[in-house]
Amino acid sequence: MRLPCALRRTHRNAWRRAREEAERFTASGYEIAGILRQAWEGFAEPDADIRTLVPRVKCPVFIAWAKSDRIIAWSLCRKAARRFSDARMTFFRGGHAAFLEDAQRFARAFRQFAKDKKLV
Repeated sequence: MRLPCALRRTHRNAWRRAREEAERFTASGYEIAGILRQAWEGFAEPDADIRTLVPRVKCPVFIAWAKSDRIIAWSLCRKAARRFSDARMTFFRGGHAAFLEDAQRFARAFRQFAKDKKLV
């Protein structure tokens, strides 16, 4: 199977609402293959699990989650996300990349977060 085909199959459902971005990502398959391989191999390393560091984060955190994410389940992450001392959790339409699939709503929510936290 050619790499772009594999990426397309993996991301066609994940990025349902961001077709143009998914196609660009797919088209770059050979160019980014090394980076993707390193990332996926890195996820398997024991030190990749940084959930124990969450309580040490003292800055405001904006958590954006795509409601229909089939790649990273919210049910597996919510416990760690709720351990941030100052976090805003916002769910968006989409299958994995909230900032792409619900871009306008994401931008509004992030701008509001930054304003509320006096980051801008």
